[in-house]
Amino acid sequence: MKNYDRIWATVDLDAIKHNMAAMKVNLREETKIIAVVKTDGYGHGAVPIAHEIEDLPYLYGFAVATVEEALILRGSGIRKPVLILGYTFPYCYEKMAREEIRPAVFREDMLEEMGKAAVSCGRPVKIHIKVDTGMSRIGLFPDEGSVETVKEIAELPASYQGARNAVSYRVIYGNTRAINIAEIDPQGSAEEPWEEQSIGNILKKIKTGDERTLKEAVKESVTQLSGRGASLQKYQIFITELIAEIFRFGTLNGLNLDEIFGGTGDIYREVMQMESPEALESWLLKTGCQMQEMIQNGRQDTTKSFVTKAIEYVREHYADSSLNVESVCKNLSVSTAYFSTVFKKETGKTFINYLTCISPF
Repeated sequence: MKNYDRIWATVDLDAIKHNMAAMKVNLREETKIIAVVKTDGYGHGAVPIAHEIEDLPYLYGFAVATVEEALILRGSGIRKPVLILGYTFPYCYEKMAREEIRPAVFREDMLEEMGKAAVSCGRPVKIHIKVDTGMSRIGLFPDEGSVETVKEIAELPASYQGARNAVSYRVIYGNTRAINIAEIDPQGSAEEPWEEQSIGNILKKIKTGDERTLKEAVKESVTQLSGRGASLQKYQIFITELIAEIFRFGTLNGLNLDEIFGGTGDIYREVMQMESPEALESWLLKTGCQMQEMIQNGRQDTTKSFVTKAIEYVREHYADSSLNVESVCKNLSVSTAYFSTVFKKETGKTFINYLTCISPF
């Protein structure tokens, strides 16, 4: 294939949203879409596309080819489900569980290894069952044996939820007392995991939103908690999961948690003793805004450094006839779509315009 210098593609994100809407028109109302953005969105830029369409109500989530691609989406703040279309290796399972990345399962030994990973990191592994519909690459063959396998897999969530409830109540009641889950939480296993979605939405707004959208997400979460008439136990479980996710999020994003929490000795106790939903909302908003500011400041520093490195590289290699956006991106280890977006935002010019205007001296 012949390479051409100084040629680029402009991706219209509005057109992509229009195409999504056009596809949805031909589907039933309850049917949702999974957006396949593997291989960097087929070269169109997986991250900017994912952020553009994630809030569409009919978008279930995203699909990629590898764990590495999924981690890029998670690292950029994408919270909706991410499915791996191909085979995933056992050494990836624990990382997938921590980041809520969903593997395509088609063998019983995969379930066994995923179970070990779930126990190791204390989080469930959500899966999709892969069926071979004719490509003969991977997947369960549609026969009676596979039907039985699927039935066994379908029973696993109930078993997991029972164990999870038992662990949660051990934290509340201590480990010296026998607990009958059916008596103290008879409908626990049937409830929708709204807490995970609510907390995930707050973290997404911290990473990619502004103060207004963060405030809306926090208010919605606290209102939902209060509106459900949660028992003391439910409230304690929610707070435990909330703070654990905040700490995990802060660690993954390299934030100074001591600065955020002011050296508080026991943040769990402090939040548990708050006297009203308004107090919880105020604390959560304040904490979220601090984290949001840290991330935005760090992103600005990273972006400026990123553009500076690109400009330095261009000046050093200006006489090189092979200098183009691909060579710069290769040096910076970023996709061309992401680079072009950031460069124009920071400099006010497209990279091509910059190249034609720059003086190498």
